[in-house]
Order: sequence, then structure tokens, then C-alpha cells
Amino acid sequence: MTRKEELRKEIEKIWEILTYVKDCYSYSKYIRNPDTLKEKEYIAKSNDFKFMTHAFWRLTIIELAKLFSTNNETHKYNLNKFIDKLKPDGHYRNLKIDPSLVSRWSQKLIENSSSIQIVLQLRNEVYAHTDNYPNLDYANDITYEDVEDLIDVISDIVKTIYSVLFNSDALIRPISYRENSFNMIKILAEEKETRIKNKIDKLLGNVK
Repeated sequence: MTRKEELRKEIEKIWEILTYVKDCYSYSKYIRNPDTLKEKEYIAKSNDFKFMTHAFWRLTIIELAKLFSTNNETHKYNLNKFIDKLKPDGHYRNLKIDPSLVSRWSQKLIENSSSIQIVLQLRNEVYAHTDNYPNLDYANDITYEDVEDLIDVISDIVKTIYSVLFNSDALIRPISYRENSFNMIKILAEEKETRIKNKIDKLLGNVK
């Protein structure tokens, strides 16, 4: 296998993890903050959807942690090790990736180091080790916007490598989640509202 083929295999796996992150993140974010007041009111009274948004968020953090693990961790696809391989003295040096791109990605990791640290703490101390008694003091210190910034960092790496080395586009989007067609909560909220209205009408004698 050539270095270029090896790199392609590695970046494809990173892209695959990123796509799963995008799905989990998108579902969690929408359920946490849907479009309409009806949906918000419905979710506020639904233990099922409260559980779902937490489950999707938890998966988002666990999958992100695979990509942002530190260099001393063993996960094969962590970005620290991957970026090191792209440097002029790295494993993929013969592919001659522009050093300014590699520096940009390294700098982005530094700029987002606080969010990355929280992601790793949540994965290690809360979501991946439920047998412990976790310290949740920092659990609310990371927002959906922070996670979106991390997703953007990974997306930039994937898109740029595909463009520069493989002369192709990498489409970064969720596989399952579609913003305009995920209407399950809206349907349930409207159905509940209709049932309540029918009961009220019946009690008031408006329905024969």
C-alpha cells in the first residue's frame, strides 16, 4: 500500500466518525431546542425525548473523544497523531502537504483546547465509565456551539485533504438527520393538541 493509499484509508475513517458525530449532534441539538413552542412544550413533558437528547449528546461526546484523544492515548484516529504524520518530518512527508495547512490545524487544536479537554473529561469520567461516581461540575461548561467549532476543525481537515490530494470534494453532512424532514416531534405535539381540544370540545358539548 502506498503512502497516499494509506492516508486515504485513514482520512476515510476520520470522515466516517465525523459523519456519525454530525448525526448524533444534530438530533440532540434539535430535540433540545426545536423550532416551535408546541414542540418545546411537548418535549418538556416527555421523559422519552429527554432521554433521547441526552443519549445522542452522550454519543456525540464519546465519538468526538476518539478524534481528539491526546497523543499518549491509543486511539488510532486521533487528530493529534494524524496531524503529526502530515508534518515535513512525519509519516506522510513524501506527500508534501503544505506546512502552512498543518500549522493551521495544529493552531486550531490549541485554540479549542479547553473544549477538547472537557470532551475528554466527559468521556473518561462520566459517559464511558458509569461505574464511578463522576464529578459533573464541568458538564455544563461545553455548549452546542463549542462542539460545532470542533466539528468545523475536523471538517476543514477532511475537506482540504480530499481537495488537495485526491482532487475531490468531501461532503460533510449527517447521513440520517434531515432538518426539513425530522418532524416526528411536531406531529406528536400537534396530535396531542388535537386530542386535548377534542376532549375539551366534548366536555363543553361542542362535539356530538
